[in-house]
Amino acid sequence: MSQADFVELVVATRPDCVPVPVADLLASYQSPDREVWVELGLQSCRDETLNRIRRGHSVESYTAAAARLRERNLKFTTHVMYGLPGEGTAEFLDTVEFALEHGSSGVKFHDLMLVPGTKLHLDWQEGLILPVDPEEYLSAVAQALVRLPPEVVVWRVCSDFEDRQAPQPPGEKWPKNAFLNRLRAEVERLREKTTKYRG
Repeated sequence: MSQADFVELVVATRPDCVPVPVADLLASYQSPDREVWVELGLQSCRDETLNRIRRGHSVESYTAAAARLRERNLKFTTHVMYGLPGEGTAEFLDTVEFALEHGSSGVKFHDLMLVPGTKLHLDWQEGLILPVDPEEYLSAVAQALVRLPPEVVVWRVCSDFEDRQAPQPPGEKWPKNAFLNRLRAEVERLREKTTKYRG
């Protein structure tokens, strides 16, 4: 931090890697001229899912980390993943709500990546799980976006895939700009629908 006049520090980590000493250290970097953000990889608010994908942390570790960060006035964003085994749109939206309830100032959306060589990829090859459907993913993210308070920062709306990742990520079906344009249109449609319903 002494190498330049940095105005922001962003640290991405797991929820179980923010014990008190780490939270104190991160807080020590914050100043009136420098903002500190912490990214917490929650992915799901269900321990059953976290165990199935071998995340190695619990929902409780997230709530504890979130509490430590809030106590030190540190902003944090939460990674939420769509398409996890055994979960659908309802569970995805539950995780978004869970993150907001625990003080998350931002959300980073990911669609499940099935990377060759991983257990999840093997499960897909054996027909035990399905890849993310782009249409369903777009719909789920749009539903999440219309639920977010205006002060919550959206850090990402889809994962960035590489050639080594499989199978058929959304980027192969739609160019990223096309995905973003369709997402904006769907968010506007949902907002208009909600406004008409309330009216």
